Amino acid sequence: MPDIVVVGGGIIGTACAFELADRGASVTLLEKDELAAGASGRNLGYLDTSKDPVLAPLARRSLERYAEISADPPTPFFLDDEPIGTLAVTIDEDEIADLRAWAASAEAVGVEVEQVDERVRELEPELSPEVREAYLLHEGHRVDPLALTVCLGALARNAGATIRHHAPVRRLVARGNRVTGVVTDDGVLGADSVVLAAGPWSPAVARPRRVPSFRPAACPASAVTTVRRVTRLACAFLSLRYSVNW
Repeated sequence: MPDIVVVGGGIIGTACAFELADRGASVTLLEKDELAAGASGRNLGYLDTSKDPVLAPLARRSLERYAEISADPPTPFFLDDEPIGTLAVTIDEDEIADLRAWAASAEAVGVEVEQVDERVRELEPELSPEVREAYLLHEGHRVDPLALTVCLGALARNAGATIRHHAPVRRLVARGNRVTGVVTDDGVLGADSVVLAAGPWSPAVARPRRVPSFRPAACPASAVTTVRRVTRLACAFLSLRYSVNW
């Protein structure tokens, strides 16, 4: 019986499996398909600094950790060596205050922020000529989340974790108020602890045990707050060399 069962082979599940196994825990990761078969294999990966002062140190340490892994990965993945910049713009007068507040929150957590005027279309020629205000944040690293997930899975295996593909988890097993394992098509797999990292499939796994209803918590590498009428822009947030669309 493993110390810990991780449910889900996305970037969160593989990262948890690696870090736990690297610290000496016996870990089994169960993935219903292949690694990165869900959102982690389809989303854009973009690392920036959280504008929340509580989360900003975590974001910086996360970037440092990714850089450490990219220095000698068991499988390759793309990560920018240097920040490429993030351009935040608005075309609406009534959204300027919100944009300024967002830029100020970036400065408050240590991000270098530059207001740009005429130069904005030098940075991104495809922007609407109706741009009213723009800020360049000197931060932002692109990363390939699919390749990174596969890399983290390989690191987890190297650290001693077991990864099982095509092994869907049907429900949690509990004794009293404590989760003691999971139900798979091969039977019950017991564990001292269970990490439920199945993204949008997590509620379906938890619900039969009457675990209180929840929405999967999101603490992505980069969280982008768009302006209200983003559909009027080609893109509300642009990097200097790469469009940032979530």
